[in-house]
Amino acid sequence: MPCPACASSNIQPRLEVEMVVHFSEFKFFKHPGIPLVSPLSVCLDCGYAAFTISKSPLDLLRDGLRSDATDSLPGGTAAVKKSAGA
Repeated sequence: MPCPACASSNIQPRLEVEMVVHFSEFKFFKHPGIPLVSPLSVCLDCGYAAFTISKSPLDLLRDGLRSDATDSLPGGTAAVKKSAGA
């Protein structure tokens, strides 16, 4: 399969990688991150890389992002507060 970025056939298809995904906002500063072990495909010409996250870490990532949207207000409810003039 050619590289989707540059169409090269110089792809290393299955490197095993270990990584930790961290949320970038400051409020997640103390969150340890989500560890991943995944096969990685890398284009050795342009550097394009792709990997698939398995279900368990994907669920953790989804839950972390979902809690970001709902933890901003008391009671875990995401809402937009209208100003007094609206």
